[in-house]
Amino acid sequence: MLQKPKITNKKFYNKFIYKVSLKLPGARALRLLSYAQIINFISVPPPHSHYQPVPNRGYMDWRVKVGNTIHNNAKTWSKIISLFSGVPKKDLSFRVEGESVDVYTNDVSLYNEVSQQFNDITLQRSQPAAGMEDILLNSTREIFVDKLPYGRYNYRVDLKWPTKLAWDDIDKLCNFFEAQRPRITFTESIKKWFYVNRPYMQTRRYIYVQDEQTLMLLKLRCSDNIGTVCKYVETGK
Repeated sequence: MLQKPKITNKKFYNKFIYKVSLKLPGARALRLLSYAQIINFISVPPPHSHYQPVPNRGYMDWRVKVGNTIHNNAKTWSKIISLFSGVPKKDLSFRVEGESVDVYTNDVSLYNEVSQQFNDITLQRSQPAAGMEDILLNSTREIFVDKLPYGRYNYRVDLKWPTKLAWDDIDKLCNFFEAQRPRITFTESIKKWFYVNRPYMQTRRYIYVQDEQTLMLLKLRCSDNIGTVCKYVETGK
């Protein structure tokens, strides 16, 4: 039995409407290796000589680890290559994170095929609500919802970490955001995010914005810290 899908109300990466997340050992091979290289590892594990540590680095060649993982999971990887190698690049995209991969597409037949073939390693499936496929596909940075967040916010704004600001300037930026409440949602956790150490700056945060006037004010005051803006659209369902 297929896993119950999660209903998505927006496009992934402003492009795709279907997503299947898979638990896939060696997943980063999809980002680092060609299909031909993966096929080679399915058939033959890396040469034993490659187990020697990389000179002056003290760790093994990453190809050894990935290659052996692929070889040890040959059945799953054979199915992966058999299915995806024949799909045009424009119809498919991957996002790799650790030992999992998100598969994105707008082709419902491919989405169903991935769901069926890899049901045993599926972590999550996402698809639009019935009847919303074309609306979502033709939308541009819109999120379709039954009701606006908290009944008032019309926009979702992704924030960019202030890489070029001094600490005093970050103080001023946070004070500015706090002064805009409740027209925006600026929480203590988001405020702390602005002060975290640089290794963590790639984590994502977003705020809700009430109206176009407030959004314009944010863009004028701190355009360098404003990322993707999505507009909420009430479906009335």
